[in-house]
Amino acid sequence: MNACEIIGSTGHASLDNATCRLIERRARFDPATSTSGETVVGTYTGTVTWQIPD
Repeated sequence: MNACEIIGSTGHASLDNATCRLIERRARFDPATSTSGETVVGTYTGTVTWQIPD
């Protein structure tokens, strides 16, 4: 993994930064490959929802 980029901020820099830290540490991806099997750069976009328990 190269980098984490926040596309839609929570409005709280510390929460945005914590999100990237967790993703950079825990996310696991298989390398992206071309049709000929060569490793290429890939992207992933996902949504993280933070919730405060009741």
